Amino acid sequence: MTSSITAIEDIISLKESLEVEFKLAAGKEGRGEVPKDVWKTYSAMANTEGGDIFLGIREKPAGVFSVIGIAKPDKIMSDL
Repeated sequence: MTSSITAIEDIISLKESLEVEFKLAAGKEGRGEVPKDVWKTYSAMANTEGGDIFLGIREKPAGVFSVIGIAKPDKIMSDL
């Protein structure tokens, strides 16, 4: 999948699929943390057609996504 996501509206319009996954990545205290299950998704995508993992997006209720953001993106970047 070649994506050209350029705006929040573009992200909100996406749906989870084999090529798109959303993770909250808030951590226990809400400051930002790479979710442990992100590596399972990463591996699955790496072994198929690829895809995009978006961090900082909450699913609540099921199938409804909202952009929350990440409080400390530098921490997430260094952890990745």
